[in-house]
Amino acid sequence: AALEEVYVGIRTAEAELNLSDLQPMDAITKLIDFTWQYYIDHPEFIVLINSENLHRGRHLAQSSRIRELHSPLVSTLGQVLERGRDMGLFRGGVDPQQLYMSIAGMLYFYLSNQHTLSIIFDRPATAPKAMAERISHVKEVVLGYLLR
Repeated sequence: AALEEVYVGIRTAEAELNLSDLQPMDAITKLIDFTWQYYIDHPEFIVLINSENLHRGRHLAQSSRIRELHSPLVSTLGQVLERGRDMGLFRGGVDPQQLYMSIAGMLYFYLSNQHTLSIIFDRPATAPKAMAERISHVKEVVLGYLLR
């Protein structure tokens, strides 16, 4: 129930972004910025997901709502990608589900592994400069992939 509630929290907040009302590039950038800040502001989200993955998703598998919670976001993202393609900005053939997983993964990995990354690279991963570099890099990677 706790895991389901954290997903309700992020999906509800994502719906309030009104990505469909924005220009495609702005919508993608806003989604990346939002996801980054949400993960930072809600460390319990990352902790609960890490724990559930250690349990191989057995609790989440019991949720009757989890799939329906994600479908509006994937649908909206698909519409944004389609508009971007129609405008000649984005390349075609981008799967919105795969794109979202890539965005979430690049941001999630960094924050969920901040302690080990700090040791490995001998610099604090959560220092303001390091955090700014990370979000900038993710935007460049995603937009570089999408742009024609």
